[in-house]
Amino acid sequence: MSSEDGLYEIYKRKEEKPNTLISSKRGIYNKTIPLEVGTYVIFSECSKQVIKIKQNENLKLTAHSLKFIPPKQSLSKANFFVECNNTTEDPHSNVFEKILTFRFFNEKETLKVNKKVLPLAFPSKKNTYIKTIKLASLRLSSPGIKHNKKYFLSAETEENDNQEVQAEKLNSERLLIPGSYHLSLNGSEKVITLKGGEQSILVPGILKVEKPSSFREKRQLELFAKSYYLYLNQNYLLFFNEDTPVFSGTHTLNFEDSKETETISIADGETKILKPQSVLVSSICSAIEKDCLGEKDVFLFSEGKDLFFQGKTDISLFYFKGPIGIGFINSKGLIYWTKKNETKLQTGVLYLKPFKKHTPGILSEFARLEAVSGSITGYSQDISHKKITKLDLIEGHYRLVIYLNSENTEEKKKISYPIQIKGGKVEVKEFPFYVSEQYMEST
Repeated sequence: MSSEDGLYEIYKRKEEKPNTLISSKRGIYNKTIPLEVGTYVIFSECSKQVIKIKQNENLKLTAHSLKFIPPKQSLSKANFFVECNNTTEDPHSNVFEKILTFRFFNEKETLKVNKKVLPLAFPSKKNTYIKTIKLASLRLSSPGIKHNKKYFLSAETEENDNQEVQAEKLNSERLLIPGSYHLSLNGSEKVITLKGGEQSILVPGILKVEKPSSFREKRQLELFAKSYYLYLNQNYLLFFNEDTPVFSGTHTLNFEDSKETETISIADGETKILKPQSVLVSSICSAIEKDCLGEKDVFLFSEGKDLFFQGKTDISLFYFKGPIGIGFINSKGLIYWTKKNETKLQTGVLYLKPFKKHTPGILSEFARLEAVSGSITGYSQDISHKKITKLDLIEGHYRLVIYLNSENTEEKKKISYPIQIKGGKVEVKEFPFYVSEQYMEST
């Protein structure tokens, strides 16, 4: 019956209910077993054969063998699963763990070996045939990482059809049939090809992103009901101060809602530690009115003055590379620049109150606030001469400039007023806006 000894099971069918199995026996391959007249179903590990026994009949069946050969003798610590394509009447479990020999009655069968589909074809029903497959072993070695951390793998196929994804723990060994596999580890990807008898050990790199000391997660949660999120390769969520195994290669990191992308390269077994930079802009209400904490928008600019992030005051904002610029929407054009790894800034508020003034031959063209401090550059948009203008500003030195146009000489002049903004303070500045006599009288 089989080229080697082993056990099979045989069940008698109930004649009036063909799908009902009744009495059962266990047989030994290559040995005769007496049976009564009737219909029987013979089960090996992953195959079945239906036979009918007549009076005084002797039947001889052929069972082919499939033997998996591991790269090393011991299977005690290796994970190896075979899933059979069993029918509903089969009394067996359809998953076998650490079983290396299987027998089949049919010329064609299909198994799943650790979720990879394995089609089988045997030469003939008349002669027993032994098919051997050398297995490969795979282990992702990451010493110091908790054993409950997992990676995922699926078989690569020429048809690119969907293969089942399976999970495996880091530092555990898994036996696989030869072929190509797609591996996924904490948002990093890798494709490997395994040969029979190969013992493959991959040593991922370790990525760690340190938490900036200015980060106050409690305040972040109080204000916005969520933490600050950092992503690896756009989709995988990283956590500060956590060792994260990743495959070697090039990877990208970005903070949530940030257009800034940090590209890193990491080698097998390498530990790479990143230290994000941070800026904390405290609004004036943080000192006098706690209900307005985190309400004002803060804009971060790259060195090329491209806007890459819009955040809020009173919480830490993170980025990877400086220098960066910081600005507000109502003082657009004025930017504070910093090269520090960790920047803490105070804001103040400036109210500009225009009043009309007539001086013969002099007209105001426009007024704007300009930077004076070295770390602050640019100038504001034109200040209204009809209403009070409110500006949120980083503490520092500025000047209010009124540009004039002389009707007599066409020579432009300007009048400047120095203004100092202190953190947590409100400044009010009245300024003249020169108008014509006709405009003065009409209003």
